[in-house]
Amino acid sequence: MEKRNLTSQTHPRAPEVIRFWDKLVSASDYGNKETRKLLKIKWLNEDSINQIMASRTITKLGHWYKKEAKRRLGERYFDHPSGVALILLLELWETDPDILSAAQFHDVLEDVKIDLVEMKNVIIRAASRETFRITEMVTNPEKTGDEKKDKQIKVRHYHLISQDEKASKLKIADRMYNLRSLEIHHLNESEITDKQLETAKKQIEETRDFILPIAEKFGFGSKLLADIEKVEKRVREVKLILIQRKTKDAIKI
Repeated sequence: MEKRNLTSQTHPRAPEVIRFWDKLVSASDYGNKETRKLLKIKWLNEDSINQIMASRTITKLGHWYKKEAKRRLGERYFDHPSGVALILLLELWETDPDILSAAQFHDVLEDVKIDLVEMKNVIIRAASRETFRITEMVTNPEKTGDEKKDKQIKVRHYHLISQDEKASKLKIADRMYNLRSLEIHHLNESEITDKQLETAKKQIEETRDFILPIAEKFGFGSKLLADIEKVEKRVREVKLILIQRKTKDAIKI
């Protein structure tokens, strides 16, 4: 597929982190026309395609309305849910329209400050009640500020997800995208900060503790583990480079 930049001039392309056969592609390569064509190739019927495309359009508008509608690397935030849906479709072989629609909506409840009842009605009308159920299940619970209580809530959150195959697949695809799009993979060593390195380490820890067991339960453990190990390797490389940089700076002083 010829690469086309379907993003605006104010946002860079999303990183190429989605595996399509023997190559990596970017969510920015898939506008409405390309996405619809891909869904047809995967043998989804017209009603299912229309549901997914409606979910995609509403999510795009929701993230556009959000004040800071961009990701860490500067690409449109909308490219993230679009990319998660592509990973589900192309790598986890998922064609359930409710899961693919929920992939589009999965950050809306958390990031776009709209009344929950109102958003529920929007999602049900655009897609289905099942789409809303999956979306609500994978939405990260709000933090209370109490570290011990927040940890208990997180454990319960992932336990509930692990009991539901649809929600589990979506959470796995979401984490695969997040791990692959971490700054440490896409910035030069001279640009990487201690904070970005710490973010990567926290992602690894949470993924191993909570999401990898879910992936193993549903047969996707090897896929997620490969992404974890790539981040771990990159963390080691960057950590060494940062130490060397600080040592050189100290010598200059």
